[in-house]
Amino acid sequence: MRRLVPPALAMLCVAAALVPAVTSAAGPQPPDCPLLAPRKAVDHPLTLPDGTKVVARDPYGGLLSRNRLFFDFSVRRPVAGGAPGGVAEVTWALDGTVVRTDPRPPYEWKGVSGSNRRMPVGDHQITVSVAPVGGGTPATTTFAITATDCQPATAFASIDESLGGGAHPVGGSQLDASSSFESADGPTMTSVVFSGAGFATRVPRSSRGRDAGTLTVSGGERGAGRSYRLRVPRSGATLLRRGGLRVVLHPGAKRFLTVTGLLSGIRSASVRLVGRGARGLFVKRSSGGQCRYSTTAEIAGPQGKVVVSGGTSTGLC
Repeated sequence: MRRLVPPALAMLCVAAALVPAVTSAAGPQPPDCPLLAPRKAVDHPLTLPDGTKVVARDPYGGLLSRNRLFFDFSVRRPVAGGAPGGVAEVTWALDGTVVRTDPRPPYEWKGVSGSNRRMPVGDHQITVSVAPVGGGTPATTTFAITATDCQPATAFASIDESLGGGAHPVGGSQLDASSSFESADGPTMTSVVFSGAGFATRVPRSSRGRDAGTLTVSGGERGAGRSYRLRVPRSGATLLRRGGLRVVLHPGAKRFLTVTGLLSGIRSASVRLVGRGARGLFVKRSSGGQCRYSTTAEIAGPQGKVVVSGGTSTGLC
């Protein structure tokens, strides 16, 4: 089975490879940050005088969290991507001040996210002007971006149906959610709902009455982590019942696992499903010998809720 790499972690690894070691991410997260979800990239279309179509790509969908090591806006071909032809020059302006003029591909404006000189915290307007080869009126577009030191929520899920048994079980499913990527000072979480596609959840008879892993919660630097044992009951599908805290499987449902009743101050939750009780809880769906699945996590807190991707995996069944 091919294991997932969390989207946020993969992004960080790429950033670390491209940015000098002396460069660091943004400073500590401000207090009272809301729950944030990463937004999808937005392509802003432009048409040159000769009919050539290009797009100015905002990879952050209007919300740039400055914990990333750098930002990167670009002008590219629609759909296929890559540097477009017919372009003589691209000019980038931030709040009316030109910050970059790019006479050759790739047409990109890059900078260090945490630098107030390059992308200050607050609301901004980015204007992109694309001058055509041979002269003529440049094509121009303007879009809004908010730069914040509040960091987005993140999640990661790895589903493994091939669990070993015995004293040292092999494999295991991991379901992680955090209210703030790379920060111990994120918003409080009250619940997490994991949803998925490409697999089914069940509770086989052989799992009944057996240990099935752990739930680990943490308040970051403000609260030490704590672990709870998960166990498949003789009937029903509640793996943990401790005061108001619940971990519940939902066999056959898209929203396949819920963690509710998290205590005040909790900022991360990790469900590790492993052991004899966890064997067979998930069944992947095969298509031509390939298994592809995806997951999301709905993270809720006193200020609302967000939905973030837990990743996608494709591999041999």
